Amino acid sequence: MNLAELIINLHSNTLSPIRHIAKKYSLSGSQLLCITNIPPNGISQTKLAKLLSIDLSTLSRNLSKLIDMDMLIKSNNQYDNRSYKILLTQKGENLYKVVFNSLENYLEIESLLLDSEEYELMLDSIIKLNWLLLKKKSHNASM
Repeated sequence: MNLAELIINLHSNTLSPIRHIAKKYSLSGSQLLCITNIPPNGISQTKLAKLLSIDLSTLSRNLSKLIDMDMLIKSNNQYDNRSYKILLTQKGENLYKVVFNSLENYLEIESLLLDSEEYELMLDSIIKLNWLLLKKKSHNASM
């Protein structure tokens, strides 16, 4: 298998537990990814759309549902009144923590087949690959 095939397979295999966790909380996988990509100090709607690689209209629909569920709040950006800042509510922050704990538990069970050295090597490789992909994404965005 080449790298492109592995990346696509990895993406599919990581979406499976995310969708499973999302379903448990009556969310879509996309809505859950919105929640998990909002930093503690909030993020602009435009930056979140770019981060998730989705268009603004799709993000707006997901955000509206999450606001209705009291997971998020949307406030005017103090630096630019034309844009909004997205913040997690207490309920959203609690779900954020539960999601990451659930994913850690899922991956911990899966990683039992690895010894600690293999696990650390895998973790280091994923961190490096993620960093390189972010760097390339950033470079391509500036062109």
